[in-house]
Amino acid sequence: MPLNNQNLTSKTTLLNVLEALRENINYNLNCVKVATVDTFYPDDLTVSCIVANKRVTGLKDDGNQILQDYPLIYAKVHFLGWGEAGVSYPIMKGMEGLLLFNDRELETWFLTGQGGNLAYDRSHNLSDAIFLCGVRSIPHMIQILTDCFHLFYYNSDFQIKPSEEIINTTSLTANLNESMSINAPVTKVSGNLSVGTGYSGIVPCGTAVLNIQNGIIVGVS
Repeated sequence: MPLNNQNLTSKTTLLNVLEALRENINYNLNCVKVATVDTFYPDDLTVSCIVANKRVTGLKDDGNQILQDYPLIYAKVHFLGWGEAGVSYPIMKGMEGLLLFNDRELETWFLTGQGGNLAYDRSHNLSDAIFLCGVRSIPHMIQILTDCFHLFYYNSDFQIKPSEEIINTTSLTANLNESMSINAPVTKVSGNLSVGTGYSGIVPCGTAVLNIQNGIIVGVS
């Protein structure tokens, strides 16, 4: 992008030039951008994203900015995970999130999981982006429940509170066998619950007892 002519007055000084150079560097530096998903590629865990804002490519004669859409950004998708625990979720077109551009090339670490010499001489490049899905704008904001840990997917949700767990679902499948017990007081269950093993018997569920016949929960007491 050309240096900002607002800082290059008829009386150009070193300070004007340095300030215009600083603005030019900032305009072209990739750090964090808001984007939406265009396509998810599950085979290699990457996503093509559409950057929400336009980039400035220059100035018109009247001083107005010349704007242009960013090209599709191909980024590595980040899923939350710690040790053997984690959270995964479907990535769909239109989902919002953040693109983080690495200080150096990202390919070597992403493919090998190891540190090492840089394979490419890149810095804050559009090719070295990680996509964090889930950051939302106000029109797409979710309902925030402030009294619990809340997991949800479409019309089903699971709420963990200090004194109770609440399951709201239209369909929930669980695999139970004779050696399995559920040690949590489920105080509210809505929907159709079934088990997938054909087990029949009584299963303690915290303060409740589940009556299972041929893999179907027929009663809760």
